[in-house]
Amino acid sequence: MPGIKPEKFYPRDQAEGLRERAKKFPLPTAAAENIPSRPSPAEEKLKESLAKKERDLNQSLPKN
Repeated sequence: MPGIKPEKFYPRDQAEGLRERAKKFPLPTAAAENIPSRPSPAEEKLKESLAKKERDLNQSLPKN
């Protein structure tokens, strides 16, 4: 959050310790990028619902 410094939540020495610990355990971003992401069931339902609404709307419009 902008304007909030880590020292506000942690004393400076504790914040430094947390930073050092975080360096030892980097996030596995490369491994996570290789996992194919599937849309969640909620996303799939939303897409289906939007597609259905779009079809219904297109059918209800007068054709020129």
